[in-house]
Amino acid sequence: MGKMSCRVKLYNHGTSGLITKYCLVVIILIVSVNNVLQGQENIKNSLEKGVVHNFSDDGKYFVKFGSAFDFWGRIIQYNPGTVSSSGESINKDFDFVLRRATMATTMRMDRFTGFVMLGTGTQTFMVSASPYTTSKPTLYFYDFWGSYEIVRDYLRIGYGLNLYRGLSRYSSATASKTIGADVPMLSAPDVLTTDQLARHLGFFAAGNINVFNYRFMAGKPFVVNSASKPAFTVNKAADIPNNNSSYEGYLSIQLFEKETSFLPFFAATYLGKRKILNFGAGFYSHPNSTQSTTPAGDTLTHNKFHFAFDVFFEYPVADGGAVTFYGAFFKYNYGPNYFMNGGAGNTLVTAALPGSGISEPNFGTGTAIATQLAWLFPALIGEAGKMQVYYEGNYMFFDALNDPALHHNLGLTYYLFGQNLKFTAQYELRPYFKNIDFDSYKNMIILKTQFSF
Repeated sequence: MGKMSCRVKLYNHGTSGLITKYCLVVIILIVSVNNVLQGQENIKNSLEKGVVHNFSDDGKYFVKFGSAFDFWGRIIQYNPGTVSSSGESINKDFDFVLRRATMATTMRMDRFTGFVMLGTGTQTFMVSASPYTTSKPTLYFYDFWGSYEIVRDYLRIGYGLNLYRGLSRYSSATASKTIGADVPMLSAPDVLTTDQLARHLGFFAAGNINVFNYRFMAGKPFVVNSASKPAFTVNKAADIPNNNSSYEGYLSIQLFEKETSFLPFFAATYLGKRKILNFGAGFYSHPNSTQSTTPAGDTLTHNKFHFAFDVFFEYPVADGGAVTFYGAFFKYNYGPNYFMNGGAGNTLVTAALPGSGISEPNFGTGTAIATQLAWLFPALIGEAGKMQVYYEGNYMFFDALNDPALHHNLGLTYYLFGQNLKFTAQYELRPYFKNIDFDSYKNMIILKTQFSF
């Protein structure tokens, strides 16, 4: 076959002139699109690196600044009995949530690393700085810790408010690199009681030894408020104020590429840039932290002890696609029939009816299984944008409930500039329980915008 060429003949006003003009337009469009994509690719690379100031050419001394924002729009079907802020019964509504807003600073001085993240979370329309509201927005530290690398790559020790947690991979997950709208709550089984946004104050050790990645922490869980916590009753445990330390750890074997422990955060996806197969196991122990009573009226003290096994798999496919899978088995032990409802941004829950709002079973003595399956489409839109479909399932089997609590998420995420800008549409089926029996599923749609650098 011969070569196709476009010859510019401005004097020709016939067919060849039309072909010439067409070729010129095509050439201009191709050049323009290539320039745009090249510019976006340069922007994406810069965003992934973040705002970094190097103090040395070898990169051992630097300071890095970053920020991340999650904004949700929600269409909600409420649980029965939900009452609006005006006191009227409400079945469905839409709202907006500032899920997270954080600012982070990382400082590296050879073997020393310091990390500080300041932010706010879950500001709904019920929370405002107005003098006429009872709930005010708060600003607090997510992380504030320092570490020292004693043996390069093998051993890092540190202390402070940190997310070097045990139990599972997603117990130390980064919120800026999730697949779905949020991190599964069941991976942080004490987030509503003795944790601060899944963090603890404590000492930690982390590193890599050959194919093994490990982290251990001895911490001081936050004391629960005895006035507002659920009360322990006959054969039903609840948290009690105590000063006991907690101990936890997580060990994974990395069969393909290795992940670093420079920062504590695990990603839910690398968007096909890495080939990962990890098997992990972890535990969490907090002695004498819950109590219950016997039918005879005696008070019993119980140890919290949770353990989990998980697997994380991501494999690139042709043309920039990827398949991602995460599966975890959790065994929780808080004491007999311990149980709590929960829900992110649950604005209309009332104390008189704990199952109102968007509450669903989240925490309790028993077992749970978390699954996540995602497919990243090959490069169909160009290098700047990628689409990913996913399914998330949380299957909870708590001793305090007569039926299993099964939660399902189905969603689509569009990634622009890697994971620095993404848009997620997620459909949720939330289990509603009447007392301890499954009643029905309720729906919610989350439209999420997240940007970070």
